[in-house]
Amino acid sequence: MANPVQKTAGAYAENPWMRYLVSFVPGGGNLDVALTAAWTDIQKQRAEAFFDALRRNCAIIPERLLNSEDFFHCCEITARSAAQTRQREKIRLFANPLAAGVTEKPPVSFQTEYEELLQILDELSFREIRLLTTMAAFEARFPRQSQENDLGRCNRYWSDLKRQACAELGIQEELFSGILTRLNRTGLYETIVGAYYDYTGERGKLTGLYYRLADVLQLEAESTGWRSGS
Repeated sequence: MANPVQKTAGAYAENPWMRYLVSFVPGGGNLDVALTAAWTDIQKQRAEAFFDALRRNCAIIPERLLNSEDFFHCCEITARSAAQTRQREKIRLFANPLAAGVTEKPPVSFQTEYEELLQILDELSFREIRLLTTMAAFEARFPRQSQENDLGRCNRYWSDLKRQACAELGIQEELFSGILTRLNRTGLYETIVGAYYDYTGERGKLTGLYYRLADVLQLEAESTGWRSGS
């Protein structure tokens, strides 16, 4: 009787994504044959989450990409990143830009920005992703008004944002500012600076790069959190 690992291999035997990408996963050189015993159950579940997401988004690899070095490279780095990620929700996000790049009119180019966007996603913790999408929900609810600067806009919702983010994401209030400061490194968020009356820092806004990444990853911000559009 086939063991769970062998059953998993059989389930993906006819999947072109599996056959093409599996060799890039660390330790997965023989996965096309039987998902060997060298793979732990956790590694198997990570692979399943990634390839399931790929299969749902795009089951066919266009012939024009099969001999593309850029595509080959992007497959390799994406599969490696997914295999090294713990949260299943984030693993599924890795499949979105790869699937988007094989469409007839891809929103992301394998030759230019793909690797940069993937690196940003790779460096983000899952809690940081949720925090960013929560911020996006507030920015959508509170568009900037005429004659209003960035700080004025933030002032209308910041207390509610902080309260919700801390409650839903398990962030201690005294650590909230530091987490936001760390997000500056990604280029997705920027702290508002300036000599404003009674302004002590912390508040900020999402950048155009965040909205670009969110579009490629199919992130949908919601008032109560986030979900992936995949």
